[in-house]
Amino acid sequence: MAEAYPKELNTALKGLEYNGNPWGIGYDKRADWAKGLDVKTMADDSNVDYLLWVGCAGSFDDRSKKVSTSLVKILQKAGISFAILGVEEKCTGDFARKVGSEMLYQMMARENIETLNGYNVKKIIAGGGRMWMEEKIGKRINLERSEEIVGLQVSSVAVGCPFCLTMIEDGMKELGKEEEIKTMDIAEIVEKKWRKELVHNLAPL
Repeated sequence: MAEAYPKELNTALKGLEYNGNPWGIGYDKRADWAKGLDVKTMADDSNVDYLLWVGCAGSFDDRSKKVSTSLVKILQKAGISFAILGVEEKCTGDFARKVGSEMLYQMMARENIETLNGYNVKKIIAGGGRMWMEEKIGKRINLERSEEIVGLQVSSVAVGCPFCLTMIEDGMKELGKEEEIKTMDIAEIVEKKWRKELVHNLAPL
């Protein structure tokens, strides 16, 4: 129950407390990534089958925002009825709990639960604190994983987590393999395959 965490996390934790995300970016910009994609918010229309929980990385990290866009296009293509919370979404607080700030986690969890209950959310379509810390002992985790991937002699690696995406991409850059081995989110792979099939099936005029 005692709160103890490395001081280097203070900035990220303050960002969570004041703006609902570890970057500390204004919460009012949380849905900016979705402009032009025709994505509804729950405030606009909560009569949907699924809430798409975008997450902090998917809302604010430039690389991860591309994944959010691909996922939205997949859902739209599949005819899935969904909406996002937009400015009402906050970090789940899982990161805070994992790094030792239980009180902040509890606060954020209660706020999110209240929001979800307010919209009567039943189905949600939704990482680790190490992204925000430096390794002090041994080899950095992302470098170790990246070396394992390089050893497999593959041309690409698929991930399903925005933190993993950032960490593996950084590892590939450090190893000078970013062009040789592409790091992609599963949603990007699916959306890319769908686009190729669409072009292939287009009939000439």
